[in-house]
Amino acid sequence: MRLSLLTVTVAVLVLQGQTASPDLVLLGGKVFTGDSTRPFAEAIAVLGDRVLAVGTAAEIEALTDGHTQRIELAGRVVIPGIYDAHFHSLMTPVGGRQLSFDDLDPSWAQTRAAVERAAQEAEAGTWVLGSVGPTVILSPDVTRQALDRIAPRNPVYLTTHYGHGDLFNTAAMEALGLGEREPDPPGGRFEREADSQRLNGKAWEYAQWGLRRRLARLVPDDVIKDSLRASSEQMLRFGITSVDDMPFLDMARYVELREEIASPIRLRAISMPIPGAPEPRQTCPTADGRVTLEGTKWILDGTPFEHGVALRGHYHDAPDRSGRMNFSASEIGSMIDEAISVNRPLLLHAAGDLTVDTVLQLMEQRADVDWKQRRVRIEHGDGVASDLIRRARDMGIVVVQNPTHFSLVELVTARYGADTSFFPLRTLLEQGVPIALGSDGPFNPYLNIMLASLHPARPSEAITREQAVEAYTRGSAYAAFVENERGLLEPGKLADLAVLTQDIFAVPPQKLPATESALTLIGGRIVYGSLP
Repeated sequence: MRLSLLTVTVAVLVLQGQTASPDLVLLGGKVFTGDSTRPFAEAIAVLGDRVLAVGTAAEIEALTDGHTQRIELAGRVVIPGIYDAHFHSLMTPVGGRQLSFDDLDPSWAQTRAAVERAAQEAEAGTWVLGSVGPTVILSPDVTRQALDRIAPRNPVYLTTHYGHGDLFNTAAMEALGLGEREPDPPGGRFEREADSQRLNGKAWEYAQWGLRRRLARLVPDDVIKDSLRASSEQMLRFGITSVDDMPFLDMARYVELREEIASPIRLRAISMPIPGAPEPRQTCPTADGRVTLEGTKWILDGTPFEHGVALRGHYHDAPDRSGRMNFSASEIGSMIDEAISVNRPLLLHAAGDLTVDTVLQLMEQRADVDWKQRRVRIEHGDGVASDLIRRARDMGIVVVQNPTHFSLVELVTARYGADTSFFPLRTLLEQGVPIALGSDGPFNPYLNIMLASLHPARPSEAITREQAVEAYTRGSAYAAFVENERGLLEPGKLADLAVLTQDIFAVPPQKLPATESALTLIGGRIVYGSLP
């Protein structure tokens, strides 16, 4: 007779001299294991920091003794802890005036009024900060001089909600130590006044990220720790138990402050170096295994908002434009070679099909490398077009997608027209390309699960909710080389899990974003919430 997985697991533990009685059991629920051979169970048992067994309520109940803590799920859904594979911690100066707009893309008139009002109300030298959209950042009339006229006494720094393109005035330049004729850094550029080398107040790509790092240095440690604690608490409320964070801070400082806040979330800090600056030393996990510095991310092109994605063809709404890569093919090749030489995981923002094609060509030239073992990551994956998918699979590429991008239907239609090869998801899975999910913005995973299961920009590329949850758990664990420890609820895996407030596999799609975690466990320990 074939033994159940539960019976085998308990027998092994007894042979190893361990008690088979669990510390904690969760009974009478709908446990999504993530294992396609047995996707759902009724109950789960935890011993120490590991899953002891999954099975029926009766099977799990039979393992308990008088010391076992019991939690009745009352039909609630349990999933493996969410692993957000793409998140950015952002920091801005304190004591400033933060602008507020009714939408993500305010007009220049709205922005000008808000900046002028803030400058009038604030003391001289107080930062004026805000986030705008393409209308402002792409307007040729909106420059540092335009900001100087309405806020001459205050440093003004405006970012874009999609992250590519910043705007600043003269006072901000002075506060950040930026020269009038600052040279362009590798991978980035400053816009300049016509017929002059003087900066006009706009920075793109690595020019802007260097400035954001300078901004972050103005933020006191205590403020950063408060921000990290707040984001950690919100993540636990959503059942997020692991995160790949790509912060715009000096990495040594970031890791130190992360360790000091002692968040229970398993944090993998990804370095985002500025070209030419020293690369931080990669570190082993801290004693409790919560913080690891591992991997390097390079941003190889921009976004569709500013026509910054590098295309093999041309934009539908700008036939004379094809975008641009931030680095030459030889520079990207050097990044790949360096990652190989020091055995460092490599993550590449490559949103355009030209950029992805370039990366694949460079990898294919290195036939001596076991690429599947290296799991090179393409962040966003919008440009892993249909004819590139097989090559990406053969190179072991992992695509980390951010479903909030799928909501930009008008933008996608404007930039790419009827070309349906962009923004793949279902096709990637069907052709064997590993998928992981990350937020890259608001970190509500159930919003992203909804968008992945609908894919408003390309409905034919939608995946099931079960597949989306697997990508957000098992897929992200694979992308981080920790699939042997996380991503599934099966015996021997870490007991990282979330008990949800509603059945995400059954509620109408529009209700998914309202989901939260009623109870979050990391390593078998309750770190958020409670059940009656």
